[in-house]
Amino acid sequence: MWQDLEAGRRTEIEALNGAICRYGREAGIPVPYNDALTRLVRFLEKRRRHRE
Repeated sequence: MWQDLEAGRRTEIEALNGAICRYGREAGIPVPYNDALTRLVRFLEKRRRHRE
């Protein structure tokens, strides 16, 4: 994912960690580390797009 971020490409965060977050919510299981990582990578993707 770091290489994708560095190259300005979208990452696969939604397919990986985003899915875990959704499954956790559906099952009522907290997944705070996956939530935080997903939000961080989304933020980095947005920040990178706004710089270009």
